[in-house]
Amino acid sequence: MTDEYERHFGQLVERFVRERSIETPLTKPKDARRAAQSTFDAVLWVLRTYGVARLNDDWMRPRLAEFSPEQLGELVAAMRRLKAKGWPKVTDELIGMLEGLCNETE
Repeated sequence: MTDEYERHFGQLVERFVRERSIETPLTKPKDARRAAQSTFDAVLWVLRTYGVARLNDDWMRPRLAEFSPEQLGELVAAMRRLKAKGWPKVTDELIGMLEGLCNETE
């Protein structure tokens, strides 16, 4: 009976991780590149506040280099939402440059 409970518990844990796309040391590929959420949030804040002027500066480049292709896609989507809300520094030029970064990583 104990083996059955352990097997069932293992299946529940696997399903939980899969459904929530949780990255753990066991589920994250060894070569996976992904910036911390705080880095993502900081980049988003700087770009929405300063726009294209900060895209290629010494602070931004190393942080964008940490982003996974998925995070770059998320950043582009966030920029589009901000542009729709009227953020003046979020321009089509900025979004286009970020999309270019997405294409470079594919």
